[in-house]
Amino acid sequence: MKNTFGLMSLLCLTALASACGGGGGGGGGDGGGGATPTPTTSPSPSPTPGPVTDDDARRRVLADLGNDVILPTLRQLDTRADALSAAVTALAAAPASADARTTAQTRWREAMTLVQRAEVFQIGPGARSSEAGGQDLRDLMYAFPLLSQCGIHQAAYANAPVTATTPINETGMGALEYLLFSNNDNPACPPGDGVDGQARRAAHAVRIATRVGAVTEQLRTAWEPTGGNFVQTFATAGPGNMTYDMPQDALDAISVGLFYTEKETKDRKVANAIGLGVTGLPPCGTVSCPERVESPFAMASGQHIRDNLQAFRDLFTGLDGGMGLNDLLQGIGRSDIASKLITQADAALAAADLLTDRFEAEVAAIPSREACINASSARMGAPAACALHGLIDAMTDTYRAEVTSALNLRIPAAAAGDND
Repeated sequence: MKNTFGLMSLLCLTALASACGGGGGGGGGDGGGGATPTPTTSPSPSPTPGPVTDDDARRRVLADLGNDVILPTLRQLDTRADALSAAVTALAAAPASADARTTAQTRWREAMTLVQRAEVFQIGPGARSSEAGGQDLRDLMYAFPLLSQCGIHQAAYANAPVTATTPINETGMGALEYLLFSNNDNPACPPGDGVDGQARRAAHAVRIATRVGAVTEQLRTAWEPTGGNFVQTFATAGPGNMTYDMPQDALDAISVGLFYTEKETKDRKVANAIGLGVTGLPPCGTVSCPERVESPFAMASGQHIRDNLQAFRDLFTGLDGGMGLNDLLQGIGRSDIASKLITQADAALAAADLLTDRFEAEVAAIPSREACINASSARMGAPAACALHGLIDAMTDTYRAEVTSALNLRIPAAAAGDND
């Protein structure tokens, strides 16, 4: 991880700067899955000195985040989705093979690491159609928390096709997790007489994996310079741009993406499971609600949380010597906010690292609501899942209260006025 200061001349913003500073760089890595190389940490060469306008600096941040963070993630995701599809196809050829199932499960985990990073990058084509440039691709790839177990089984036993019109709670990576890690008939919706349920479920997993691969390819192609070239659209926000009238509009899209870590990671994935109240979600009637964890079949909930946090940090700091939002803060003399948030993100990541393979067990073992509230408030101690909640809360509070104010960034309507 790094936080270099070698881009000073670029960040001497003519209207905003009261002090000059710069440098970006994130922690990198995918936290698992094996194939993603660790980003380099060497600083980029210093740019040629010269006057730079505010929008020039913003565009440089947008270009670096698009080229160094978002597009590489989508390329890796597309590659891993292809590998997942191949492994699931092999399983369908031998549905009773334990080795084939284990390989398919491994490929699912590797692809899911990139899906979880892309969850935070719901920007442009990856965003909802209500957002600038949005194409509603996210739900077609992963529709958490929506999942219809009986719907998935019934479609499998009927050899139903998986298309763009398939209900989102019956397709995507969530449906694949259910089929690959829960290899049993569902007593609420069993296969009919004479139907080989195991074979039908494996064959249906191929159809879902193929559809997921098509969606990841569509998303990657939309960003590719040789495709929709949204990476260029992103970097050239301003007059004449068909999507973003100003660079600030594109930065606002990043801000909306980063709020995923507050509303989904902290609230839905952590607080909702550990039994703390969340606005808009049903209360947990017991000490904790382990049935509400994100990944109950693969038991990968902790890894998903960690991947979300890493994506947040990388989008904030940039990667490979590129710039991030922290550089804009340093350019207006608020490196204190940047340093504070990076420290908090690293603390949350360190806590998540300890829970990547045991988050579900930690949630189930929470002894009392009082113990959980105390650990969350102290941001340390046991239960560890509750302390993690407090660390993520500190990070997202700093982003909401200080970063968005300093950089005049948009807070999405779903998060406005919500201080959970």
